[in-house]
Amino acid sequence: MVSGLVLLPGCKKDDEDSTPALSGKLRITSIPSYVLKGEVYHITASGLYKGSDRADSLVGYRLYNPLKSAYDTLRKEGEKGPAEYDFVVSSDSLDSFSIGVYAYASGYSGSYASGTFTIVNPSLDTLKGSLRRHPFHYEVNTFFFDSRSSDPYYASSDASGAWMLQNLAWDGSGYSYEEAEAMNYIAGRFYNWEEAATACPAGWRLPSDSDFVSLAGTGTAGETISGAAGALKGNVYFNGSAMWPYISSSIEMDNGTFFTAMPWGYLTVSGPQLSFKGYGEMAVFWTSDSPDAETALVRYMRADSNDIFVQAMDKKSFYASVRCVKE
Repeated sequence: MVSGLVLLPGCKKDDEDSTPALSGKLRITSIPSYVLKGEVYHITASGLYKGSDRADSLVGYRLYNPLKSAYDTLRKEGEKGPAEYDFVVSSDSLDSFSIGVYAYASGYSGSYASGTFTIVNPSLDTLKGSLRRHPFHYEVNTFFFDSRSSDPYYASSDASGAWMLQNLAWDGSGYSYEEAEAMNYIAGRFYNWEEAATACPAGWRLPSDSDFVSLAGTGTAGETISGAAGALKGNVYFNGSAMWPYISSSIEMDNGTFFTAMPWGYLTVSGPQLSFKGYGEMAVFWTSDSPDAETALVRYMRADSNDIFVQAMDKKSFYASVRCVKE
């Protein structure tokens, strides 16, 4: 996976090179790991100066713009004022790009920081979207609008027991995948159980574990559902790469339910620390079942298995995807 703008150490000097390094620490405004065409990010750079005199801080800064394959000036050396630049996502190419900022001053070795971002397209109705090979639009044409955000969601067309066929993306709570808002409608958001219990749109609810058993068409609530994951997994490609790395040839993925589960993993939160885990390995969904005051059940699928597992997870610190069922 890719990350936003990250500081890297400056270039290493040869032993014979006595050119002094700039003092201080390069500080840069980061951009998200995933971005949309047309978005604008205001990037600033600061923190470096020449010698030991912090007042002499008129270092020059340049930004390498990978979309133009050229450097753009944030501030020239010797100029006063902020070093800033409005970076425009001007391409709709669904690729990853390296972006960097170079700090320089005459008589000093420069300092460089770099990172990557990926351009995504949330459209499910065009060949330009980030998600390909899904049943939306051409096989499933039943959808509804979330009145809170006007977002459309595809759904199964059963008059009763209908399921949302996409992960919930309501931004009233939860977290975006990799904290990138551009991923909301692609991956859905991650919610803890307390948020998930109230996150579904009007007329929809968080499914029970029995609802998942009914969807699979086999199994028992509270137990592993054997041999049914292939009917829920979608052979979807994200920006050109297959999401499920199938290890076992015994997994027959036909997505017969149109549930189209994708392995976005899960999120754990400890204070300010957010840890996104399990991408490409598992899809995890909350149920409404709560065996005790601290935990609730999740249903999850793994890349290396054709079973649908169940496990009790902490209600507050564990964040999973949400699918809703019709009331």
